Amino acid sequence: MWGVVPETVPRRGTGLDRTTIVRAAIAIADAEGMDAVTMRRVAERLTTGPMSLYRYVSDKDALVSMMVDQVISESGPEGRDELPSYWRDALRLVAESIWDVCQAHPWYPEAIMVRPPLTPNGAAGLELCLSIFDGYEDLDIGTKMLFVGMIQYSVVGAALLNVGEGRTREQLDVTEEQVMEQSAPFMKALVDSGRYPRVVEFITQAEHISEKQEIMRNVDLILDGIATRLPER
Repeated sequence: MWGVVPETVPRRGTGLDRTTIVRAAIAIADAEGMDAVTMRRVAERLTTGPMSLYRYVSDKDALVSMMVDQVISESGPEGRDELPSYWRDALRLVAESIWDVCQAHPWYPEAIMVRPPLTPNGAAGLELCLSIFDGYEDLDIGTKMLFVGMIQYSVVGAALLNVGEGRTREQLDVTEEQVMEQSAPFMKALVDSGRYPRVVEFITQAEHISEKQEIMRNVDLILDGIATRLPER
């Protein structure tokens, strides 16, 4: 798929190639979810027959891997030529980029949990991320991978939970506001009981921040931990 089997030369007049097919599949997944992506649906979007797609993509599994690779190249940190020189700024930018990709493409977190992005662009991005610690000769490659992986797993895991919550609300046909409204009587009883003062303090006094801000706070805690493991330069 990645050069082992060369891409079939497009047939004259069809306007089809792998990139066109993959972008059509991404558009469907963004709008309707990954379950809506089938070879037939993609073919319909491109006003062609399903069999014509198999000249370029062997099956849906291959298509999803190509979708992941395309999204990485266009939106992820892997699409950059370089990162900030300071390791903390670089990893923070990686985290922000991953979160933005997950929000733009809600199917992406689940897709890469099933299919680790060992694609051409995924490998290039991992190479770039590992280069963040090139100045630390005392760090072994396993530790460098651990640092990068902690950031990736933290952000992708949070995005996966976010997608799961949204899917549950959709299945139950309720909005987040309705969930909060229905929870109000229990919350009042919890507050009035006086048994959970710390929980109540959090509910009533904690700063309300956006999901991205909360994710980045988590990332900053991880970065603080990494800082304690870096050898002095």
